[in-house]
This record gives sequence, structure tokens and C-alpha cells, in this order.
Amino acid sequence: MFFICVWTTANAQDDIDLNTTIGFGCSASGRQTEVVAKFTYLLSTSDFGKCQELIESENNAEKVLAAFVCRKLNKEKRVSLSNETLNKIELIYNSEEEIAVCGGCKFYKIQIKKFLAENKKNAFYKEAKAWFKMYLK
Repeated sequence: MFFICVWTTANAQDDIDLNTTIGFGCSASGRQTEVVAKFTYLLSTSDFGKCQELIESENNAEKVLAAFVCRKLNKEKRVSLSNETLNKIELIYNSEEEIAVCGGCKFYKIQIKKFLAENKKNAFYKEAKAWFKMYLK
């Protein structure tokens, strides 16, 4: 199983940049990608201001996680977002641009709006939601 996982990951990484990939438990090691680790730190230290700033990031993975985190924080009344920020989040949630996502041993390119779709069949969204609940302090 380990060799299949490593082989699949190696083949799938040809056009994937790990610095712009969202992965909550990537590769055989099950580690978070750098982007997810960055947001894990921000959540665990309650640095919600930095999360809001990253909505403007050039890195789509950071922008997507920032939108996801800020929307969740806003719903939980942990932050108060301006209408401008809420509009930016809405644009991100409806974006047809693709991001790279790690699904364990395999990497995928998926439209942002599909990654962020809030439905019971979306494994990526469910994983993001579980991660958020685990690290929010």
C-alpha cells in the first residue's frame, strides 16, 4: 500500500506546486501542506486579522482557505466582516478557477466553487470543516 501511495503521489505531482496546494493529510506521511499548516497556526493562535488579510493573497490556496475560515468565523460571530470583505468571499466561493488539493495519496485540480460547495457529498469541504473545528481555539 505504501508503495502504491508513493508511486501515485509521485506521478500526480508533475504539475502540482505544494506551496499552492490545500492538503489536510497529504501523502504517505499524512502531513498538512504549508498553506494548511499556516492557517492551522493562525487559527490556534486566534490571529483572525491575518486570516482576513490573506483573502487578498496571490496564492489561490491561501485565498481559498482565508475565505473559508473568515466565513466560518463570521457565522460563529468570532469576527465582524465588512460588506466589502463579504463580497470578496462570495466571489471566491463562486470562482471557477482551479486549485490543487491533496486527497491523501493523490492530488487533484478542482474548481474553487466545487471545493467550497457546502453539501454532504463534498469530501473536501467536510474535511475542511473538520479541520476548522479541530484547530479553532
